[in-house]
Order: sequence, then structure tokens, then C-alpha cells
Amino acid sequence: MKEAVSAAGHTGVIISGGSSQGVKDFLRFTYDTIHLGGCRGSATGRNVHQKSFAEGVAMTKAMSALVYKNSTVQEAYQIYQENL
Repeated sequence: MKEAVSAAGHTGVIISGGSSQGVKDFLRFTYDTIHLGGCRGSATGRNVHQKSFAEGVAMTKAMSALVYKNSTVQEAYQIYQENL
């Protein structure tokens, strides 16, 4: 991932959300690609939109904490649980 981010330069890389995953696995994937891999964001679909409304809102809040507040995966998962 870091090679792709480096090659993109100022353009940056937005990672796609990938296949449907469990909540913790998806939060870990998102955290790793942004905070370890250097991506600038996540284009997420099925891991939010193919869930119930409550689950989608909870996942969006958890992802927001990862991306904008630099929360850990565990902190983001706690936010997810609190918003169900």
C-alpha cells in the first residue's frame, strides 16, 4: 500500500471498502489502510449501505472516529456498540 501511496504523490489514494466483513475486521482494515498505509480515505459501500439503518449509522460514526479523530480500532468499535 505504501508504494501505491508514494507513487500517487500529491494526488493521494482512496481505498475501496472491499467485501462485506465483520465490524471489527472492517474497522481494522480501515484503520490499517489510513493510519499505516497512508491512504487519505475510504470509499465504503456495502459495509455501511447493506446493513440496517441503525448499523449503518453506527458504522459511519465509528469510521468517522477512525478517520477524523485518530481513534483506535477498539475506541471506534466502542462507538459502534454505543450507537446501535
